[in-house]
Amino acid sequence: MLEKHIWISAFMLIGANNQCTVGDVVSNYESEFDELATELAQAGESALNIHLDSGFLPRLKAYAQAVAHFPCAVKEFEWRNGWFFNLSIDAVEQGRPDPLPPCAVKEFEWRNGWFFNLSIDAVEQGRPDPLPIHTSLLYQLNAPLDFSKL
Repeated sequence: MLEKHIWISAFMLIGANNQCTVGDVVSNYESEFDELATELAQAGESALNIHLDSGFLPRLKAYAQAVAHFPCAVKEFEWRNGWFFNLSIDAVEQGRPDPLPPCAVKEFEWRNGWFFNLSIDAVEQGRPDPLPIHTSLLYQLNAPLDFSKL
């Protein structure tokens, strides 16, 4: 179960951010995938008190090659990537170190969220959105953000 969750979370986030298919992630963003998937695995193993069998990265990439044509998108963020993101939130709230400090899942929220909030603040103050391209890309990705204020 954890391997499948890592697969969908990592491939979809990297692929959506690079506007490519699952196969393209393996071909063109393999090191980025390996780094993210390894982080997600370590956090998931710790949270579930389990250990994945060795060779999980090659297994995930082999499955990706079998469905290489699959398009990538950030969908169902709450139950896909949100589980990993909540591991970080829970750890910090309990005074433990963040198990996913450079994780792309968390970075999506705080990097894009920070910029997104600049847009919201500007619009609420009657100014134009200073980041219309960024806002548009997040909207196109169906990002887990509240667009109703824009």
